Amino acid sequence: MAEQDSALKHTLHFDGNADGIAWCLEGDPGSHQSRRHARVYRNRLSTRQSRYVALHVGIFWCIGTFRIRNGDAVRVMITDTGMLEDLKHSIQSDNQFIRYRTMHINLLTEQRDLTVSYHHTAKNPATKILPTKIA
Repeated sequence: MAEQDSALKHTLHFDGNADGIAWCLEGDPGSHQSRRHARVYRNRLSTRQSRYVALHVGIFWCIGTFRIRNGDAVRVMITDTGMLEDLKHSIQSDNQFIRYRTMHINLLTEQRDLTVSYHHTAKNPATKILPTKIA
């Protein structure tokens, strides 16, 4: 029980586009990260697919850098209402790529005993740091 009492609460923002992904934790300037898509994905993913990649990589990166630890609570802030409904109600997508990413997100959260909740937001600080097209 003591471990649960010491759990931290995080708020994760993320976004994605055809060129790359971005994520950040509120109140942690060092967590503001963006990456270009690997060549195999660049300009081949839909915005929604890219956002699932951003969520997956963002959670994985935050765990790997010890910003999010086992047993922590994570409020995932989502601007895409369709994505919010899918994640909030565990609706399986028709898109195989999205199903695969969702499976990995769920595995990460289960393995690390994270309490994850999904919320709608109109403001997304991760959007400001998204990679843009290379000229």
